[in-house]
Amino acid sequence: MKVVLAGDYGTRNLGDQGMLAVLREHLIERHDAEITVLSRDPSPEYERLYRVRAIEDFHPTEATSWFRGFRRGDSREHLAAITDAVREADVLVLGGGRMFFDYRASFMRGNLAAYVQLSSLAHFLDTPVMLFALSVVSETNGTARDQVRYIAEGADIVTVRELPSSDNLAELGVDRERIHVLPDPTLGLPFLDPEVSYGLRSGAEWLADADERLSSLEIDAERPLVGVNVRDYAWRDGVEGQERSETQLAELLDGVVRSTGCGLLFIPQRTGEVAELDDRAMAKKVVARMQERAACRAIEDALTIWQALAIYRKTNALVSMRRHGLTFALTQQVPVVSIGMDENTDHLMSSLGLGENTVSLAPERLERSVETVRRVLETPADAHRSLFAHVGECAARTRTYADLLTEQLGLA
Repeated sequence: MKVVLAGDYGTRNLGDQGMLAVLREHLIERHDAEITVLSRDPSPEYERLYRVRAIEDFHPTEATSWFRGFRRGDSREHLAAITDAVREADVLVLGGGRMFFDYRASFMRGNLAAYVQLSSLAHFLDTPVMLFALSVVSETNGTARDQVRYIAEGADIVTVRELPSSDNLAELGVDRERIHVLPDPTLGLPFLDPEVSYGLRSGAEWLADADERLSSLEIDAERPLVGVNVRDYAWRDGVEGQERSETQLAELLDGVVRSTGCGLLFIPQRTGEVAELDDRAMAKKVVARMQERAACRAIEDALTIWQALAIYRKTNALVSMRRHGLTFALTQQVPVVSIGMDENTDHLMSSLGLGENTVSLAPERLERSVETVRRVLETPADAHRSLFAHVGECAARTRTYADLLTEQLGLA
């Protein structure tokens, strides 16, 4: 079976690569699939690490430009390669994640417009389309809603990561009976086993790599270690709103350190050349506003999914603004607290029965938020057993994404 995947692949976002890794494993296990990924940054290293064939997609380097190959004078070799791959594929998989939103979207610009083009290309070539593990948000304009409806109605298989996404599609007129609600694919990432190979190395090697990183950062082994994921929302909240969030984050983390005596480790889930999209830049801004800076350490490297999983495994709890930081930590049996900044993370926490572990940055709720982190960190390990058992059940259900290709498309 030949599968083409198109999403935010090659963007140095660990969540997207985690979804790819899980789907790939299940497709190989069930279908012995040949997988081609449309990537923003294809390279031999990327192909070796994720064991796929990668070809260049048509997203421009700058968000203000039209798609590459769509302008007079552009090279169109990559468009021919994409067309050939989709023509030869048994299915085009669009996703996963929060792809269908209209930020920076316009005619021939932005993610949503790109998936309209790919969906139309598949229809021209009579290639089935699967929508993979989507989160469909509500804050879209009229044109964007029409585009989402067009893509979803034309897809052969529609899968979403939580019930509210199904509700949003149904409100657009998509038949609810066609929508499959399944767990976030990254919940299917493995609890690292020292004896098993992942990517290019064994679990033991990834875990040893994490120990070496923590040692180089002079992490105090006598203190509990709380992982932290932060991200920049200046694109949504503006400069003033972003600076307010940085101050409130600093106050929350100062309170956590004072209340629990923990150390903080900032772990980037997304890195890259654009500062507003690089979690490391945000971490530096938050730490600069903190008073308990001596308790803070930060991972400065861009991580692979396996390096990140191993690092999460070494923490005692995670406080996160990142949906996939939360899922990565949960797969390593690390309890989590979500900083509620958008519906994407809120829906995940609700779907896992962890709504009470979502905290606010509002000043009037600071004390309560600090207490929530302290409670989660100090809860005995045995008390988290039911949560991790539920995560295991979700992990088993992530196989359904691959199973649907057999059941609904008849692919073997």
